[in-house]
Amino acid sequence: MERPLLSVHAVDIARGAPAAGLRMELLRRTPAGPELLASRIADCNGKTTFGADVVSARHLPCRLTLNLDLGGYYRELSPAGFVTVAPFNFVLTDAAYHYHLPAKITPYGMSLFVTRSG
Repeated sequence: MERPLLSVHAVDIARGAPAAGLRMELLRRTPAGPELLASRIADCNGKTTFGADVVSARHLPCRLTLNLDLGGYYRELSPAGFVTVAPFNFVLTDAAYHYHLPAKITPYGMSLFVTRSG
């Protein structure tokens, strides 16, 4: 099985649990405006992936935005959220790497960064 180019692992630190069911959208930022590449729902472990079918080597380098639908996620839970959609902007530069985005979320914000491994 081919390793995905991009993976996300979201943890709801307010509840101390994986953010299962969190909706995520990956957009490419272009001069003409944002282009939706894919939409995913986090699995029971709070994880999802975006493979070469979504972002291929011919698109790189590219400027991307990952939108985390915190409002929709917390609407189903208690407490109700303050943040609606939390965007994270980053750049992918090399298809030889696997990029991983670990996200810590709460109803009031998120912490997210990018790591990469070859």
